[in-house]
Amino acid sequence: MKKLGTVLLSAAFLLQMHTLNASADQVKQQTSPVQSVAKTNADDATNTEKAINNSKTESSTVSESVQKNDVQDSQKENTAKNNIKTDQEVNKTDTTEENTTSQKENAVESNHDAGVKNDTTPTNNSMNSKQIIANKNDEVSKTSSNINLSKAAENKATNNTVNNNSRKTLNIDKNVPFKHALLKNKVQEYKNSSLSSVVVKIGQIGDVISLQGIVVDGTRKYYLLTNNTYILVDNSVLQKLNNNYTHYYVHANYTHLIKAKKGFVLYSDANTKKGVRTVHKGEYVAVSGIYYTASGMPKLRFGDLYFTANRSFVETSKLPFKKSLLKSSQNEYQKASSNSILRKKGKKGDVLSLKGLYLGDNNVYIKVTYNYYIVADFNNLQRLTTNYQRYYVHKNYTGKIKVKKGLILYSDLKTKHQIDVIRKGSFIKITGMQYTSTGIPKLMMGNYYLTASRAYVETSTSSKIFLNIKTICQNPEFPTGCEAIATTMMLQGAGVNISKQQVVNEMPRTNTHDGNLGFIGNPRSQTGWWIYPPAMLKVVKNHLSSGANLTNCSFNDIKKKINIGHTVVVWISGYGGPMTKINHAITITGYDNSRAYFNDPWTGKQLSMTIKQLHNYRKADAYRALGY
Repeated sequence: MKKLGTVLLSAAFLLQMHTLNASADQVKQQTSPVQSVAKTNADDATNTEKAINNSKTESSTVSESVQKNDVQDSQKENTAKNNIKTDQEVNKTDTTEENTTSQKENAVESNHDAGVKNDTTPTNNSMNSKQIIANKNDEVSKTSSNINLSKAAENKATNNTVNNNSRKTLNIDKNVPFKHALLKNKVQEYKNSSLSSVVVKIGQIGDVISLQGIVVDGTRKYYLLTNNTYILVDNSVLQKLNNNYTHYYVHANYTHLIKAKKGFVLYSDANTKKGVRTVHKGEYVAVSGIYYTASGMPKLRFGDLYFTANRSFVETSKLPFKKSLLKSSQNEYQKASSNSILRKKGKKGDVLSLKGLYLGDNNVYIKVTYNYYIVADFNNLQRLTTNYQRYYVHKNYTGKIKVKKGLILYSDLKTKHQIDVIRKGSFIKITGMQYTSTGIPKLMMGNYYLTASRAYVETSTSSKIFLNIKTICQNPEFPTGCEAIATTMMLQGAGVNISKQQVVNEMPRTNTHDGNLGFIGNPRSQTGWWIYPPAMLKVVKNHLSSGANLTNCSFNDIKKKINIGHTVVVWISGYGGPMTKINHAITITGYDNSRAYFNDPWTGKQLSMTIKQLHNYRKADAYRALGY
């Protein structure tokens, strides 16, 4: 049978060679299965069997190689998992890729095995030579195709294995120059240490990243980040941060304005050695930039000054108010730059509308009224309530005021503790102005506060300072009780709810001829005498703890009391008719350039006399006086 097969193959070979020589041109244009078989001689059959056997061997070698590499990869995976915890995700991905590759290889090997099995099928002796040649041609073609597929699978498996091995065997140097950094520019973060790998995200300016190691892949170096992504090593785009960076504001873009949570110092140098001034709790400071020390500690900047970025001391803020008052003059520019056109010089007391913050030439500017710009120095801005038009907002406008409606005098800015009542018609000298936390202005009379509302007060050009307290007449009940009635008017002017009868009842008595001990005689009788400040002070202190014996005080001292809303009782002698000539007491309520104004208990009227006359009358009664 073997000899017969050989003879048939030889005959077929000679016949095919003759055909090929006769149609050479046709061979150049096309190829047929017969032509392919014609090139095969009797030895080709043997070579085909060898090729099939070699294919089996190669396929087996590829399979063994892949299995060996899989075992090695598995060992390396276990080693990597033990050495680097953060490589778990990479190894998981690699394992998935390896499993996929293994499945493809198994599929190829199955096809290859099928081809080998078909090739070993016995040939029917009754087949003619053409059928045998056609079958052999088909088998050789399938075998060749399977060999090519097997080699392609081998190459792909080898490449994947090499790539996987390369990723898993990367050496990670944990000696990074710093652990945390701020991005100065945008950077690409890769899935693997390769520029051709997937870009996971684009890191933005101001993002904080944490480094866990350096990876060298070929000629390039990468930082391995804690989120298992990679960036190229380029320290020019990274700003070192202190390990405690979370306690600080680390980028100027986070804020152009901060509010002091605690007091801190502005320094002229980044090393914080030369303090310029203290910023107190609640104050605002603009941020024009940020500076980092060698250790990565951030320092906020305001122009050429430096201050802490510690979140315990400062907090970010937007424009804290929309209306403000200039505390001192300040330049207003056309643009957010001191090099632009100077539009005007804002004056002390000017009211500005604040429209926004703008960064320019190393400074923060505020856009204000008429779209001009001023340097954002909040130390020079006084917050105003949005309803500021209802108030007098600066003491320069209100040197003196006239009270349009009765108002209360308070001892505190929050207006919780009432001190005095100022009646309609009074003329008050304003000694200052302060503002509540919400920007509501309060007028000041000495250390006391009253409303600046235009509904209650109005500016005055009068030289007169006058407290319009209610007049009380001593007659007919107390014809000799002028001291008690004058004191009653003073107490009522201070806001004490008390009557003249109550004061007379509280007034001490004495059986001696010493008025310093109490009232001599009976104030309800025309034969009563008098009482002096030391004894009358006891009544005042029953209602005003600040009561004081002002005997021997000058008229300037009395004016100071008037200026803060306090009336004063003075003793005089020689004034008026027979009942007041010897001794009398009046309540001083005001003054101007030449006259003193007072409430007279005898007449129950508001009167005045020259300051000189008052001086002489007081002198005749030993300059006795009583106040609070």
